[in-house]
Amino acid sequence: MNEVLLSLGLGDYQIEITPWTLFGLIGNALFTGRMLVQWWASERAGRSVVPVAFWWMSLAATAVLLTYAYGRRDIPFIIGMSVTLVPYIRNLSIYYRPHKPPRPLGPILAAAILLGCVPVLIWREEELNHGWFWVGLLGNAIFMSRFFVAWVYSERRRRATLPLMFWWLSLVGSLILLSYSVAGGDLVFILAFTFNGIPYVRNIMLIRRERRRRASATAEAPLPQPSQPA
Repeated sequence: MNEVLLSLGLGDYQIEITPWTLFGLIGNALFTGRMLVQWWASERAGRSVVPVAFWWMSLAATAVLLTYAYGRRDIPFIIGMSVTLVPYIRNLSIYYRPHKPPRPLGPILAAAILLGCVPVLIWREEELNHGWFWVGLLGNAIFMSRFFVAWVYSERRRRATLPLMFWWLSLVGSLILLSYSVAGGDLVFILAFTFNGIPYVRNIMLIRRERRRRASATAEAPLPQPSQPA
């Protein structure tokens, strides 16, 4: 799986395409496709919305990319992908069971932590001494925190939705992870984070436009008239 099929030069960096790269591109297609689905649904609605397909595609993409990250021994992405499995599963649960009380997520969270911690224990010597490791870890911390922000937001409203902060965290985290991926010569994650910034920015614009529309409608609404004595 690590046999080099093609090698490309990108400035001072070298990108190697292996069978793992081709496998990872499947996850990348799902990862990017979910954003296109969400973007298309939002444009049709004229506001930022989240179809259930977004959560299913997120879950499938994460499973593929987590396997890919293990194959690449990429600890920051292993940790990031492992932990974000939890809010994906939870948001699907909220979508299908909005009126049910939340179920305990202890076993799922424990499994996610285990998936993320095992490679740190096995491969820590070389990776922890590399400066880009910490850049990747920071980017993943910001990027994966967006779903925990969305999770809290969804729990309060009992519906799966994505607030404005989600999109800002997505944009900042993706820019950091794009730099990390270019430095590591990882074509799969370079492609993943190169184009996803477009729907992130568009959702920020849609949410802000919707807020301005609501504020304008509230300001223009007639004031209630005091009741006249009989």
